[in-house]
Amino acid sequence: VQAGYFASKKEKGETTYLDTKGDSKADSQAYDLIMKDKERLLSLEEPVSFIFSHSALREGWDNPNVFQICTLRETRSTKEKRQMIGRGLRLPVDNNGDRVYDEEVNVLTVIANESYKAFAENLQKEYIEAGYTSAPQTENVRDRLEVKYLYSTKPLPADFVKLWKKIRQQTTYRLQINSAKLVKQVVEQINEITPASLVVRVDRARIADLKTFRTVSEGKSYGAKISGDIHIGNIVDRLSQETGLTKQTIFKMLSEVKNLDILMKNPEDYLRKIISIIQNELREGISKEGLEYVPTGKNWEMNIFEDFGWYREKSVKTDRSLFGYIAVDSKGEKEFAENLEESSRIKFFLKLPSKFLIETPIGNYNPDWAIVMDSEEGERLYFVRETKFVDDLANLRPSEQQKIEFGKKHFEAVDVDFKEIRRADLSDLE
Repeated sequence: VQAGYFASKKEKGETTYLDTKGDSKADSQAYDLIMKDKERLLSLEEPVSFIFSHSALREGWDNPNVFQICTLRETRSTKEKRQMIGRGLRLPVDNNGDRVYDEEVNVLTVIANESYKAFAENLQKEYIEAGYTSAPQTENVRDRLEVKYLYSTKPLPADFVKLWKKIRQQTTYRLQINSAKLVKQVVEQINEITPASLVVRVDRARIADLKTFRTVSEGKSYGAKISGDIHIGNIVDRLSQETGLTKQTIFKMLSEVKNLDILMKNPEDYLRKIISIIQNELREGISKEGLEYVPTGKNWEMNIFEDFGWYREKSVKTDRSLFGYIAVDSKGEKEFAENLEESSRIKFFLKLPSKFLIETPIGNYNPDWAIVMDSEEGERLYFVRETKFVDDLANLRPSEQQKIEFGKKHFEAVDVDFKEIRRADLSDLE
């Protein structure tokens, strides 16, 4: 299950392995497997799973299925760290050679020394500066807490009992779509799709400085149309599967469009644009008029509150909740929780557990905070809040925005005060 390759050099056409004798068959086989025979190394039949190497698996090693990297020595060079983790940041492939996009699979674990902490934090900052809305925080997995549920054998706080009675009600949603209106709106947009022929384009550029990779002059772009047979599958089936609409509705849409000839020029581009149009219209219709939440008469049970493990750096100590610590996911949440803990008006608060899920047409939604506080007039308030620490909620992903809208409809149905807030200082809490 393991193999090793160490640095080598060539003299007079012969390879010499520097850290071993280099004359054994095992040395040569390990080299061929690791550095040359990628397909065999990736296959499920090949037992090798762990590779030990010195000065070999840096730039140029083409193996996308790297999921763990363990550094056995101190590495202070940022460039060298980038080269190392770069081996594991590419999308893996399955046994058929197809890229895997599952986020549960695409996880790289780096078992590293302390010098990686600052490197990882700076890397996250670069993600933000590059335009990503968020990046996961670095965390020390050795510094974990076992967060205990405090009320297994003693009475629950009175404030929580009243809060829980309000928010524990479950709902289901009813979805109604005006299919005639949807077809009309989708067809109008499909008819505006402009034709695009299949083209291969090659861009060439000249690099002046290989250290900075600064481009000083760009060459020409060469394009060529692709001619030949185009094979088109069952487009009604595909559009139905990817949008959730019935085949009958899809057929009606396609029968009314006026530019179906584009399908013969570039079927993939045309179908992807149609799918995008349908999905956007469905989202708009569901959010505005097509969705209603109704109480089911069922409630979430108290067994969703249970002990869990969490990171000390991402925890806030409290004596106003069901647990001794509040688990947070970001710096904004941590500041928000600390302000809740320090405010004299806050009587009780908790981060709703991951099992508190509201069903929506685009996946389950887990709200953030349940809070009990006194108003300035002394009235006791019970409400749920979603925290999004962004300047403009329009900067959120469309799916995030929609789930918040669905959450509003759920809590309206059970008569619970709910809204999203953007300030960690509690100024927009009420």
